[in-house]
Amino acid sequence: MLACEAIGQLDAASRRALDDCAARLREQGASIVTPDLDADLRTLLHIHTQTMHAELARGLLPLALSPQAGLMSPVSQLAVKRGLEIAHADYVRLQHARDRLSREWLQRFGEVDFIIAPSAPGAAPEGLQSTGSSVF
Repeated sequence: MLACEAIGQLDAASRRALDDCAARLREQGASIVTPDLDADLRTLLHIHTQTMHAELARGLLPLALSPQAGLMSPVSQLAVKRGLEIAHADYVRLQHARDRLSREWLQRFGEVDFIIAPSAPGAAPEGLQSTGSSVF
């Protein structure tokens, strides 16, 4: 079970849901372990954030350079700017680090039937402004 506490705090309802899931699995005879992966999770969050910015920026670059660039939201404009600041060599290093962690996790958890983890720190907010945190 990965509670992902190193990268974000679960709200009470989400924590109960995760604990309830683990309890139900234990009742069915599952062995639940909670490995210490805080450092890996922080690293993976960094890799994911940087990768998403770099790829978003390059995907939106034609729009960002077009006469319609002003139609992009300030948040999107900032994301493109941040993504373009990531050098190709840094992007490649991030992908190598991701590959290394992937191999380590496969070696460590290759025999594990499944991993339970939160998908988000809490319920999605009301409205259309945001889908909530994607930290997990």
